[in-house]
Amino acid sequence: MNTATAEKTDLIFISNDSKFFKIPSYPITYWVSETKANNFKNLIDRVLDCKTGLICGNNEKYIRFWFEVEMESICFSCQSINQTSCISSKWFPYNHGGQKTKWYGGHLELINMYHDAIQIRQEKNAMLRNSDYYFQKGITWNRVGSGVKFAARMACLGFVFDDVSPSGFVNDEEIENVLGYMNSVVFNDYLRMFSNGLKVEIGQILKVPYKPALDLRIKQFVNENIQESKVDWDSFETSWDFKKHPLV
Repeated sequence: MNTATAEKTDLIFISNDSKFFKIPSYPITYWVSETKANNFKNLIDRVLDCKTGLICGNNEKYIRFWFEVEMESICFSCQSINQTSCISSKWFPYNHGGQKTKWYGGHLELINMYHDAIQIRQEKNAMLRNSDYYFQKGITWNRVGSGVKFAARMACLGFVFDDVSPSGFVNDEEIENVLGYMNSVVFNDYLRMFSNGLKVEIGQILKVPYKPALDLRIKQFVNENIQESKVDWDSFETSWDFKKHPLV
């Protein structure tokens, strides 16, 4: 049906079908305006390089909460998988799903990557996918959701990521802008054209449109949100950077 504008009645919703062909994969998103459809000329994949990560093959054997091991056996500053062969540390911070967290947090688990993950490599079902990106700064999220709004957070230096917590990598000049956008109502509105929120795949994220931010204050706002979220996360004993409760 080829009408100039969308018309809503008590019985049917009539929409210009040509706008569907402007959206990747051509979803039947009849509620989308012509203006929104035109925004798909530039996608976020131009600036965001998304990767899925490690499958260790045996979670019970290789994953621990940070408070289950000696702090001296944890390395928080590793910069590459090759470096794991040069240090004595066994455990490394691990982004492994968990509770949806915006901006910062979710730092509870560790992965045994001792000596280039020598033990994990012997597991039959293990996959060290995109290992060149391990320990790099980026943006991460939980692939498995609960139908609630999408939430992204900063993936700090020194972390390994897995298939449940994919990561996106972007240049340092743009990372705050992209993170702020991914946590916005606008991003969530576009994302729901491709995902119902129960599972968010990399391919769905890369179909979302993106325009570089023109407001220089966005970086400041995003960094403030990250810092406030960090303070909140570190206010409880579940954080390895906990010092004391703010009410004490």
